[in-house]
Amino acid sequence: METHWCRKLKGGIGREIENMALNAEKLQREKKELLRKLDSLEREIKIQEHDLLESINQEWSREEINTARFI
Repeated sequence: METHWCRKLKGGIGREIENMALNAEKLQREKKELLRKLDSLEREIKIQEHDLLESINQEWSREEINTARFI
């Protein structure tokens, strides 16, 4: 791994800046992963909502058919 540019700074500040930069990169990766999971969950919710609406529509159709039979 290449040395981070801030390591070349005088004193201990270079290591501190490098640690902060690495932590920021880690947080960005975690954010990206969480956003990917959120997108996946939102897709799953949409699928479940669609399935629920389909199920409700089918039930209503059956009830309407049964009602029509008794009229």
